[in-house]
Amino acid sequence: MITRAYGLSLAFLLSGIGLTACSTLTPQQLASKAEADMAARTPCCKDWRSAPVRPLPLEPTKFKMNETADVFLQDGERVYGVLLQLPAFASTYGITLSSKTQGTQSEQMVFAPRVKMMNERFEVTRSFDESDLRTRGGNPERTVYVNPPNANERFMLIHGSGLKSSYTKQVPIQTTQTISTGYGVMYWNSGADIHATIRSSPYGEIEIQTDGLTNPATPSTSKR
Repeated sequence: MITRAYGLSLAFLLSGIGLTACSTLTPQQLASKAEADMAARTPCCKDWRSAPVRPLPLEPTKFKMNETADVFLQDGERVYGVLLQLPAFASTYGITLSSKTQGTQSEQMVFAPRVKMMNERFEVTRSFDESDLRTRGGNPERTVYVNPPNANERFMLIHGSGLKSSYTKQVPIQTTQTISTGYGVMYWNSGADIHATIRSSPYGEIEIQTDGLTNPATPSTSKR
């Protein structure tokens, strides 16, 4: 007898356990709760110079995008986000963002990080959305490189989007089949790529890692 559904369910249960282990709410219910929380809060801030800013972490760091995060008004929506100050440019480095998918095989939800790179005057120099996310182990990931042409960038805004946003990605699925024979039970593992609809969740958790900043320059200062 083949128990393919069990293997699929277990894989997705494990992928989402980090965010939902302490709650009986579904990802969709948690997302709706997050939107209600943001709707009740005043977005921060009308002037970027008064916005809370944190230094870009040099060690792998996780940021929770939930009711403890700042709320920004971006792309016409209230969203959870974090504003990071970049170090003074010395040489090329990379910033990798990753998130965890939640939900079921055919309908998944994830905090899909959108990024805006800004100069010292908080003018947007580059922006990235869901269209250029890559998938690693079923989870979205993006690396933003700061090169000499981008040496004037001083801030990185990372934020989410609302429940209405969605996109389609190829997602690798590991399945386990149980095969009964006259000699006993055999287990067959196989992988396949499927196209799944990834619905953006307003809440979640992201991990940030940097590459090339082992001995960073002194962080730049800006008029705030």
